[in-house]
Amino acid sequence: MSLSVVILNWKRTANLEKILESIKNNTVQPDRVYVFNNNPDVQLESLNATVINSGENFGCQMRHAFALGVDTLHFLFIDDDLMIKPTTIASFTNWGEKYPEAILGYWGRKLGHDKSPYHDSPEVNYDIMEPTEVDIVLGRLHYCSKEKLSLPFYYKFFTREDDIALCMANKKAGFKNYVIPGTGTIDLPGFQQGICNRDNHWDIRDQAVKDCL
Repeated sequence: MSLSVVILNWKRTANLEKILESIKNNTVQPDRVYVFNNNPDVQLESLNATVINSGENFGCQMRHAFALGVDTLHFLFIDDDLMIKPTTIASFTNWGEKYPEAILGYWGRKLGHDKSPYHDSPEVNYDIMEPTEVDIVLGRLHYCSKEKLSLPFYYKFFTREDDIALCMANKKAGFKNYVIPGTGTIDLPGFQQGICNRDNHWDIRDQAVKDCL
């Protein structure tokens, strides 16, 4: 399995060492680990990973654009507010072999009605017993093959909501997305700094879905 892990950093730099340690403790090791630092006010160094310090906050979608230039065939994307457990990478690679055309994650949503398709959508998480099809795999932790990352650009889904663009493009191409059962994750400090806590989060997510229909 050719696999890279990409951690997206913005405001929760203090968590990075713990996240990297959790990756190191996994039963399956990635070929490479990258930290994409999207915070221009912070210069990261001396981490046990390849660090890319951006001079501008390009939003979450930059992690997918960056990964297109990396020469591994599969990617696990991790936000900077959670640690993975020792069998997490093995879980994703195993399910990825069974569902090679899917975007996979531990959280997802089945879209609701037309007026508020994201806001009114039921959430699915890793407590399930079997893989469950969803429309959107949440970007906090997601896995896919490299070839999937170009689909949002092909379909011109340019929303900054990168998980919505990726999953909607994969569906438009005729494939499915799944939440998989798993060992879970460990939340780290700083969840309140996440974009899901912005004042207009639901409106932005609803509009992003509509823009990708």
